[in-house]
Amino acid sequence: MIAANYPQVTVAGRQHGFFDASEDERIVSDIQSLRPDLLIVALGAPKAERWIHAYKDRLQATVAMGVGGSLDILAGKVKRAPRLWQQLHAEWLYRLLHQPSRWRRQLILPRFAIRAIFFKEARGT
Repeated sequence: MIAANYPQVTVAGRQHGFFDASEDERIVSDIQSLRPDLLIVALGAPKAERWIHAYKDRLQATVAMGVGGSLDILAGKVKRAPRLWQQLHAEWLYRLLHQPSRWRRQLILPRFAIRAIFFKEARGT
């Protein structure tokens, strides 16, 4: 689906997310050899962000980012929320209402928002 919708993108490699720490070195080595412009890590929050942080100096990626459900949307596995929910910037709430099992993973969102607000205020921007 991604290749069909974005033909200009080259997917250089992939790795399923069901690996344990003993495979980290091999995965980092694979990423180093590919030297991607964009590295997408879909391990769920905050695991993806922690993994990226642990290996950031070795990944050889221009940009590395953790993604949640966005990859499922891009892959066509999950539909986006209706336009109104998108305009209200509440797709996360729509997803939570339709998939209540996500509540535990989404507990991090309010903490992230508060930290982002305080960070912005501390920088005076």
